[in-house]
Amino acid sequence: MREKLNQIVKRSTSDQARFHVIIAFFVIAFLTGGGSRGDITSLVVLRPLAILFCAYALSIADPNELRTVRMPLFMLTAIIAVIALQLVPLPPLVWQELPKRAIYGDIGDLMGIEQPWRPINLSPSGGWNSLFSTTIPLAALLLYAVQTADNKRKILYIILGAALCSGLIGLLQFASSSTDLFYFYRITNEGLPVGLFANRNHQALLFAISIVIFGWWAHKLNPSSNHITTQSLIILFGIIFSIVMIFILGSRAGLAASVFGIFVMLMFLYFSPLLSIGAKRGIRVFGYNMSLRAIVLSSSFAVIVGITLLVVLMSRSLALDRLLQKVPVETLRSKIFPALIDMGGDFLPYGSGFGSFQRVFYQFETTELLRPQYLNHAHNDWIEFIIEGGVAAILTLAVFVIWFLVRCFQISKRPSGRTKSIGIAAISIILIFGFASIVDYPLRVPSFMAAFAVVCAMLEGSGRSKV
Repeated sequence: MREKLNQIVKRSTSDQARFHVIIAFFVIAFLTGGGSRGDITSLVVLRPLAILFCAYALSIADPNELRTVRMPLFMLTAIIAVIALQLVPLPPLVWQELPKRAIYGDIGDLMGIEQPWRPINLSPSGGWNSLFSTTIPLAALLLYAVQTADNKRKILYIILGAALCSGLIGLLQFASSSTDLFYFYRITNEGLPVGLFANRNHQALLFAISIVIFGWWAHKLNPSSNHITTQSLIILFGIIFSIVMIFILGSRAGLAASVFGIFVMLMFLYFSPLLSIGAKRGIRVFGYNMSLRAIVLSSSFAVIVGITLLVVLMSRSLALDRLLQKVPVETLRSKIFPALIDMGGDFLPYGSGFGSFQRVFYQFETTELLRPQYLNHAHNDWIEFIIEGGVAAILTLAVFVIWFLVRCFQISKRPSGRTKSIGIAAISIILIFGFASIVDYPLRVPSFMAAFAVVCAMLEGSGRSKV
């Protein structure tokens, strides 16, 4: 009996089992965590499972493995601590002295209600939702830490697989005449191929990230591999498919991110060992002597331009139409920016509480901003993070930026190789998330939380030691 039990434990903690577990985690995360709302029913499944995944990783991890994700884990733990502290009830006299809280006390006094103990967070339910949401990136970090070096690199392929599945589901949504069929979420961009997400911007962002990963894959291709042709065709198809889907989705943020993704992909391709073969020997093309690198890059650029023109001519380019509007329309996002700045300053130093933005925005909503639709997020996650977290959020962001710049410098000093290439891919993906967060809130989406946590862990490993 004991031997059988030992065999079961050994199998469940083997390198192969660990990799299968993180695959299962990402499959569940992308299937159930494609929306940013806290009332999504599938979160009832995802979050308890994330806690179980955390328990599994902690039960088999040793200190050396956890050190490989030390800084991302430290920063995430700091955020968890701040969220938890904001939920600790305070005496009425203390609570009412906090910024922008006196109005609530005045309302209670006018109604003759005895003031209860309240937490810093002005929306405790939103705070608890934010606290439980951190289980997803925590599980991703811990599961990544217990993987072998080779399996850590393979996680990027899992993200590509999720993008492909999301794209195929998106095509079914786009081709379907029913607005309910194949859509995972009740509040979504109906009629558009959002795939596994509720928001088209997030689907487009996943494709932009995929372009970077395809470039990394192309860079690491082995010229002597028997599968070089098959892999090259998969990469080419994946890049073209991603670009076409971004145009169909009509996401301006996704289109901007894809431009950066294409640039990174071409740089990966240019320095690929595959193109080093025959790089010095010229090839005669239309009477000109061209290197293999020049031929491939010019061909890639021509294909991308051709696909773009084809999509535009087919009148499916909603993103380009929105970008090239002759009459600029002042959107709600630009109108609320002054109010966001006021909120950030007024709630310092403690913040309004994570998950409270939707509720506290009503205090700052002018008659000009009133409309039938409510604002669920600031559509600038950098500012919203500061509004909700206060000084603690500013310090966390400062630590993150410093850590990021230090790792970038360390990777730039490394010689070319697997460690440097995966570090550059991680840097590029983090930048895409960072730029997207200026106009959106991708890191409020559970599946993106998991992907971002893993990419940060990859950057940590690439900067400090071999991945």
